[in-house]
Amino acid sequence: MTEILFFGAMFVGSHFVLSAPSVRRRLVGRLGERGFAGFYSLVAVLTLGTLILSYSNQLSYTYWWGPAPEYYWITKALMWLALVLAVGAFTAPNPSLLGLAGGMDSGAAPAVTPRGVQTITRHPFLWGVALWGCGHMVANGDAKSVVFFGWFLVLGTLGAWILDWKKTQQLGDVWSLYCEQTSNLPFVALLRRRVSANLRDLVLPLVVGSLIYAVLYWGHSYIAGVALF
Repeated sequence: MTEILFFGAMFVGSHFVLSAPSVRRRLVGRLGERGFAGFYSLVAVLTLGTLILSYSNQLSYTYWWGPAPEYYWITKALMWLALVLAVGAFTAPNPSLLGLAGGMDSGAAPAVTPRGVQTITRHPFLWGVALWGCGHMVANGDAKSVVFFGWFLVLGTLGAWILDWKKTQQLGDVWSLYCEQTSNLPFVALLRRRVSANLRDLVLPLVVGSLIYAVLYWGHSYIAGVALF
């Protein structure tokens, strides 16, 4: 369990540290944009790999709550939504991923309006990661799985909050205006009618996300060693 805690902290912490404005600026100055992107990816792969290995090598099972098949529908629903959000993060202009290249210029009105899954949350990929982690925590219940998947819940939820802070520092009122049209927490902006969803923009993430969900559902025994049917 100690290894999972340590390598999980390395995995999540490295994301936050390397993406901090001051650290990123210094590394980009030395490595260039492509060099920084490569270094960031390398660190992410290495820390994720060690986290997965520590989880795989942990054999003891202490259950904090027992697996309850009658509640597995919660995990299945969360996983489907997670994949739709993650896919949708890349199917429309997304300022939270693309930064200034997404159409925002400091001091000007937002050139990007919420589309697709951004009407659900302005951080669809991060919330996809968070829901993926949460769903697996619900389904497993053992200590090592709760801690392992809990790191992804932390990465998604805390990462979304930190990204809002960073974008506010970088773009000021421009980002604030964009935030008024969206919400961090999924569905809040829709429920408060701050934004309306265009169903045509949701077709691609719904279709592709559902197809990926089907593949992962039927192939789960090959991926994780546990059949879901």
